[in-house]
Amino acid sequence: MAIRASQRPSVSVVLAARDAEATLSRALESVLGQAFDAVQLVAVVMPSRDRTLSICEHAAERNVRLDVVEADTLDTLAAFDAGLEVARGSYVLFMRQEDWLGPRALERLVDAAARDGLDAALPQRSCDSLDAHGERHSRMEGAPGGVYRSESAFRAHAHEFVEGGAFDELTGKLFSRTRIDDLALRAGLKRDETDYLATFFEDAERVASVENAVYHAAGLPVPETVLDRELFERCERAYMRLREMARSWGMGSDEQLALAIHRSHLLRIISCIEEVCARRNISSIERCARVRDMIEAPSTREAVTALRGVGGRDLGIMYGPIARKNALICCLSARFAPLFGSKAGRSSSTSHRDAAVA
Repeated sequence: MAIRASQRPSVSVVLAARDAEATLSRALESVLGQAFDAVQLVAVVMPSRDRTLSICEHAAERNVRLDVVEADTLDTLAAFDAGLEVARGSYVLFMRQEDWLGPRALERLVDAAARDGLDAALPQRSCDSLDAHGERHSRMEGAPGGVYRSESAFRAHAHEFVEGGAFDELTGKLFSRTRIDDLALRAGLKRDETDYLATFFEDAERVASVENAVYHAAGLPVPETVLDRELFERCERAYMRLREMARSWGMGSDEQLALAIHRSHLLRIISCIEEVCARRNISSIERCARVRDMIEAPSTREAVTALRGVGGRDLGIMYGPIARKNALICCLSARFAPLFGSKAGRSSSTSHRDAAVA
């Protein structure tokens, strides 16, 4: 590792990479090719079986803004922490190897953050995936554009940030380094990414959603070694953490925020059901039993009850069978969900991409 630039950059992008040669060059170029020079890119290379390390080292030889860190961990969140230790920027943005930044995204995020003294600036998120025929599909998500310059203003619009996926995934967001350090936040010490984000935003005062900055997040398949019960438990933890945050704000009974949290939870559940139903290493009887456990869980029933008549139907074809506790129809619906446009993509990322990279 070599920290070669003495000046302090405006932003440090911390990129975690492992067995990444298929996508790494695109990720590196999307950062170093920005029309914005005040950036430090920290590539944290986890133990890899391909050319990931050599790709990073060769790129570092050509660009003084790139520093390479070798980390003895297979945990992406721990790799982010390793990169944070050498990051020098006033702002930090975490990134995964398969993702990339849209043109001028960093410049627009940093400009917004510096202009208004923000705790965080959030881009729009383009969720990119390949269908069964190899065709690429993109879905844009994020809170409506705006700058919230007080704690009360941000909280009044928190439901839009929950709906837009702001509490789902750590990557792509521009964070104030001072705030990270003041809170002693380290990703590897939190239960999951939602816990990290809820802690960061719990007392945040100045936050913006920047509509003309885009972060591209590529969807990943979940290894079959990852248990669906583990994915479901992550969904439940995220649900409880967001409800805890709402209560800490004195907004436990705020209808808009509550509905956003319930809807986010059901989207995660739908994603888990689709994941279970996509697997071929379990029998149909076992698959149905696992789905039944999910839809009969107290947190699922609570969310279904809260959304009944006030927004459940916009969750797509899966909401009805979940509401009726019909595991068999859930499994059948999961098979046809892609034909109707699955609603589960947004909330799947937190559980699934972490598992896929790790």
